[in-house]
Amino acid sequence: MSLDVFHKQFDAFLRGEIGEDEFKPLRTIQGVYSLRGEDHRYFIRIKLAAGILVPDQMMAIADMMDRFKLQASAHITTRQGIEIYGIRKEDLMSVLSRIEQAGLTSFATGGGTVRGVTTCSLAGVARNEAFDVTPYALVISNYFLRNPVFQKMPRKIKIAFEGCDEDHVKISIQDIGISALTDSHGKKFFRVYVGGGLGSLPVLAQVLEDKTELELLLPTVKAILRIFNERGNRQNRSRARLKYLIADLGIDEFRRLVLEERIRSLTSLFRAYEAWGELPGAQKSPNGSVESRRHDQKFNRWLAANVYFQKQRGYAAVFVRCPLGNLTSTDFRVLAEISREFSGGNIRTTISQNMILRWVHESDLVELYDALNREGLASCCAEQITDITRCASADACLSALTSCRGLAVALEEMLSNGFGKIKELASIRVNVSGCPNSCGQHQMSDIGFHGLVKRAGEHSIPCYRMFVGGRAAKENSRFGKFMITLPARRVPQGFKKVLEFFLKEQHVGENFEDFVQRLGIEKVKSEIATLEEFSSADVAAEQLFKDLGSDVMYRVITKRGEC
Repeated sequence: MSLDVFHKQFDAFLRGEIGEDEFKPLRTIQGVYSLRGEDHRYFIRIKLAAGILVPDQMMAIADMMDRFKLQASAHITTRQGIEIYGIRKEDLMSVLSRIEQAGLTSFATGGGTVRGVTTCSLAGVARNEAFDVTPYALVISNYFLRNPVFQKMPRKIKIAFEGCDEDHVKISIQDIGISALTDSHGKKFFRVYVGGGLGSLPVLAQVLEDKTELELLLPTVKAILRIFNERGNRQNRSRARLKYLIADLGIDEFRRLVLEERIRSLTSLFRAYEAWGELPGAQKSPNGSVESRRHDQKFNRWLAANVYFQKQRGYAAVFVRCPLGNLTSTDFRVLAEISREFSGGNIRTTISQNMILRWVHESDLVELYDALNREGLASCCAEQITDITRCASADACLSALTSCRGLAVALEEMLSNGFGKIKELASIRVNVSGCPNSCGQHQMSDIGFHGLVKRAGEHSIPCYRMFVGGRAAKENSRFGKFMITLPARRVPQGFKKVLEFFLKEQHVGENFEDFVQRLGIEKVKSEIATLEEFSSADVAAEQLFKDLGSDVMYRVITKRGEC
């Protein structure tokens, strides 16, 4: 659907010729969502294939935020997109037009479409990758973006590409996960996974095909989507995702149907570019300037935690931590200029809601750090325990039950009091979702939380369910196990007690996941079990009726989500 067509539909809606129920699916496929608590404002989800964002586009987003007086911060999503908030109805078409003028799109970030294709943010520069998956991800993204055959599927489809041994993009929870591999002869191929998903009934993806030839990737994805389109559940939205179709058919029958359909699709062969991202001069050696700051403790921590040395000798990829996944218009402008100066404009978003500057000369790392530090963008420890991933939650989402922002801030404050610097805790990842829908991917982290509500007399108590022991590792992925439900205001205390217990009982070299597996959920839970129960007196004394980050009495205000 073109923007001109949507403009006519929007005008018809404003004139009252079509109602909200009819207009909602038209705007959500365009990436336009109702903003929680703001009846006359929207938020827009911008799609970034493979997380790629160029400086001019960052400047355009900053200009939109200022020109149209949007909310102070945009948000990086766990699918590498960008959400901007507070668009007035009278400005909607102007904002959408500006997005397209910048070479971006919000189309197909809603509805029964192929959503943003996520990709390992280190693709092309990772030291242990099989090969760069970026060009293949872009082909898949572009092919399905406005393909009319796949715009009204039973539900959304999430696709992710990984080229590394590690599962950086969590392909095990995608509708379609695509992993790059090579055989003993160096031949390249993909392993294709299907049917993963989170939500209240999480399912790990299963292997559809161990070795998919490069030329067969597009026909394979097309075949999966055609079978889903034909056989997916259109009567019951709660069972419309691909994982339910595979559960009903069984993986063997689903595989048979897909491979038969693929044979009929083999006229759509494609070959992706093999030299994506190879920059001239990639063998330049560092001049040793990194060593010149060994006396600077803050720089050393940043260097150890935020800098990844690329497989191309002399170059580094630098993670820019975006606290809570948020960026202001000033942040966008500063990062645009810094990326031009230090990385040739090569910048991507990550599923952990950060930015990554790629192709930075090692000899420029000190100067880059200074530039980021001057702008307050040199926060340490990206991708570690203090770098909490969270969904937009009650700040924007209609279906959210709690404020992930409030919880994330409270946990970060607790960690800032020394815990965040403890080496044994560094690798623990924390994810937070505002409801069971799992947009914050809480089941796939070492420690995860999702919001819910409990009643205590006349009070509604915002709470979180706590999960422990999750991991993303392709076939060896594991969902975190539910451990306990805590009032929101007690979660930081419970979180701290669990970390203290880990430090006390940890075996040498043992990570948190293995620690949980060794001791068992009940043993870990026993450390904080007393925090679960509360009386009416507790509710009043501890103000448990208030959400974290809020000074007003909590009220349940939810509507059906639009994603």
